[in-house]
Amino acid sequence: MNKGIRAVIAIVIVAGGVGVNKYLVSTKPQPKKSAFVDKGTVVEISEVKQNSSSITVRARGTVMPAREVVLGTEVGGKVINVAKNLQPGGKFAKGDVIARVDPSDYRIAVEQQFALVDSAAAQLQVEESRVAVAKREWEMFGSKSKGGANKQLALREPQMRSATTQLKSAKSGLRRARLGVERTLLRAPFDGMVQERNVDLGQIVAPGAPLLRFVGTRSYWVQISVPVERLVWISVPGVNTKGPGSKVVVRHRIGDQLIEKEGRVLRLLSDVDPAGHMARVLIEVEDPLGTAQSAGEAQAPVQPESPAQASKLPLLLGTYVEVAIEGREAENIVELDRSALRDGSEVYVFTDQSTLEKRKVEVLWRQEGTVLLSSGLEPGEKIVISPLSAAIDGMKLRLPGEEIREPVAGRSEDAGKAPSETAGKAPGETAGKAPGETAGKPSGETAGAR
Repeated sequence: MNKGIRAVIAIVIVAGGVGVNKYLVSTKPQPKKSAFVDKGTVVEISEVKQNSSSITVRARGTVMPAREVVLGTEVGGKVINVAKNLQPGGKFAKGDVIARVDPSDYRIAVEQQFALVDSAAAQLQVEESRVAVAKREWEMFGSKSKGGANKQLALREPQMRSATTQLKSAKSGLRRARLGVERTLLRAPFDGMVQERNVDLGQIVAPGAPLLRFVGTRSYWVQISVPVERLVWISVPGVNTKGPGSKVVVRHRIGDQLIEKEGRVLRLLSDVDPAGHMARVLIEVEDPLGTAQSAGEAQAPVQPESPAQASKLPLLLGTYVEVAIEGREAENIVELDRSALRDGSEVYVFTDQSTLEKRKVEVLWRQEGTVLLSSGLEPGEKIVISPLSAAIDGMKLRLPGEEIREPVAGRSEDAGKAPSETAGKAPGETAGKAPGETAGKPSGETAGAR
């Protein structure tokens, strides 16, 4: 076979392949077209409700004694007796004897004063009898005398006054001697506990020497510092209320135990904290040691709390505690979860058109898990509480489970037409198709069609 025939055969084969390829491309069904649908971002919402809520002011402070004194005997002498619980932490009720000084010398003084009282009383009796005799003599012989001074002397009035005064003086001395004996006893001035002891049995003490430090256990104080602008929410007796102060809950956590005591705002101190220039408030906690409950009273079962468990442990002095003050009530406010507040003062509103609207709000109070808003929202509006990575005003939103209607997908005009109807189209019409319909088809599709 000569070269000319082989060349003709090759041209025929190539032309046939090109024709088959054009036929397959022109007769291939066109893909279905569908319009793009913005389904919207799925979000969770919360409906705005206006109500009233009490403001809770939170702070921290240190527990300190409400009453604290340094005790000592008013008389000197040798300590002959001390109470068994005279040691740091020992508790005493008001009037209990803590220690005693030897009263021997003071009892002797009492006996001496008894003798002086008896002597003065006897002298007064003698003088009274003399006055009686003088009165009879005056009636018999001296009634005609007109001198007032002579009459007083005649009736022994000065001597009577002197005897009466001597008896009063002796009785006063007796009371003083008895008081000396009483003062040999060191008694608890109020219900309290020993913090520090400086006395022991056999010790010689001087009058007024400090023997022990004693603190009251009926109540403790907690001193806290709060910003000055928050005082408007706290009821302080004598400042902004004539009644009792705001209720307070004092909490101290020790591991998995929670010590919780109730108290009230007592007073506002006259100066600010020099460190932070904040107002200082004093809180009174009644029965901090839990001693008011009688020993025989049944204990209520401990209710577990999260993350700590209620404890019967006492509140200790010097403890750094958390304080929650129940402030006055705020009217017509909106309470939202903290997660719904964006950038400190902005919320995302779910509009009636299911779109997002960014809106500025005024924050009245920030609490541990929620915020209170005073303006910016109306009752019935819906707030987006779901996290959104990129929020844009007007973006489409939808609720979980909300159905979305998609448009029915249609066919292209040339899809399904006979090859003769498409093959006759002008080259310009084919070239004008979208790249995705003809020329722009992936090479994989063309290869697969062969």
